[in-house]
Amino acid sequence: SHLIAELSSQLPFIAQSLSGAERIYDLISFKGKLIAIGYPNSANCLVYEYNEKEKTEFPFLSGSRYLGLIHADGNGLGQALIKIRNEYKNGAEYATMLRLFSDSLENATKAAAQKATEKLISNSKASELTYLPMRPLVLGGDDLTVLVRADLAMQFTEDYCNAFESCTKDYFAKLHEESHGVIPEKLTACAGLAYVKNNQPFM
Repeated sequence: SHLIAELSSQLPFIAQSLSGAERIYDLISFKGKLIAIGYPNSANCLVYEYNEKEKTEFPFLSGSRYLGLIHADGNGLGQALIKIRNEYKNGAEYATMLRLFSDSLENATKAAAQKATEKLISNSKASELTYLPMRPLVLGGDDLTVLVRADLAMQFTEDYCNAFESCTKDYFAKLHEESHGVIPEKLTACAGLAYVKNNQPFM
């Protein structure tokens, strides 16, 4: 539509303002319309005009209403924190190193989630991209909780755990060297996956 074309001309600026693309999608107001902007990576945006009359429910496969409920977190985080506490006795040094480590871990977790999401998108049919077959619930620290369509859940889990290991290695590299090994070289992740029907409550 004309509205989409007009908004698309501004996308380079939107993409720049969202560098890093921590979100999976944004719903923004533009000239009185709601526009959904999804971005599989920071260089590409998918733009759709949101129509409240259209069917917008989760894109299940025909004949299946199953979801994969995934929770993942890092391994060995407690030991890493104890090592930092024991090494940095000075309060200011400890606070500084803890903040640097926490920020690096947070960034690595988000980067891993984005890499896994990019793979999920690439593994999905182009017709499904209007609505992603996943819903993020928790993303922060070393934690990820997400709902993924059942047929894609196992691969997403594997992709996330692999990406978490490589991303923590990238984000920890400088701290690992400067701390002479106090900060771990990397962390691995473990995950649990439960297959449930879409109307199954969970706590």
